[in-house]
Amino acid sequence: MSRRIGRLTAVSALALACLVAPGSAAVATACAGENTSTGGAFADGGELSPAKAEAAQRKLKTGTPRIGQVSIPVHFHVISDGAKGAVSIQRLSKQVDVLNQTFSGTGFAFTAASATSYDRADLFYDQSLTSPPGAREIAMKKAMRKGGVRDLNIYTVQTDESALGWATFPWDYKENPQLDGVILNHDVLPGGAFVGLSTGKIGTHEVGHWLGLLHTFQGVGCEPPGDYVDDTPAQDTASRGGCPTSQDSCPSPGDDPIHNHMDYTNDLCRTMFTPGQVTRMQQAWNAFRA
Repeated sequence: MSRRIGRLTAVSALALACLVAPGSAAVATACAGENTSTGGAFADGGELSPAKAEAAQRKLKTGTPRIGQVSIPVHFHVISDGAKGAVSIQRLSKQVDVLNQTFSGTGFAFTAASATSYDRADLFYDQSLTSPPGAREIAMKKAMRKGGVRDLNIYTVQTDESALGWATFPWDYKENPQLDGVILNHDVLPGGAFVGLSTGKIGTHEVGHWLGLLHTFQGVGCEPPGDYVDDTPAQDTASRGGCPTSQDSCPSPGDDPIHNHMDYTNDLCRTMFTPGQVTRMQQAWNAFRA
């Protein structure tokens, strides 16, 4: 049974086989994750190793900046335990609006393609950022994912304490296409319960990863190459919540990029991508998703 509202369709889905995820969270190397917090801050569950970041950079150099607009279909998968975790069509639509607002001028636009709801308590609770991905995450994505390399799949669940969200990188698609996508805690979508983190901009941050961006504090200390983007000032450590004006963790010119969507300040503080980041996203699209 389904019902169509605007461009989104809400569908009651058949159950999947219940699988149990591994018990302990590990540092993520293939995904980028954001830890839970209700105080207006979020933090990372894992960084790319220098070797993996460099390998991705070598592949990315084959891509050239794309001229013109790319329209990305967005498929939402709303996993819930009855009413707990249910996300309305209106909130999903607002999330797409936030993506279009925050990626305006980057060459990427987002179109709501579908929304499917799953009343699955066994998949809803305590989804965890692990490396490799847990069995429940793998089963969920393999059964639910829609579209191809150009389609953005967003899964909403209740994450455990390891993360508020995480994303796969575009260079991992070829090896694991069925795992491609973004996982978000249902309460970080617009109108959610997390203080300072429920305007939809964690979605922006994770989609930034999905399009090939690294954290502004990627790497070891203040040393280059950092996030491989020349116009983001060097940053030693992640910002931890709020909006710490004039924070400067490295001796090189420029304060920390606290307003950048790829740092960890609160939603209101994060407002921008740099031209260099736009170029990198376009290069990554051409190299891995075009």
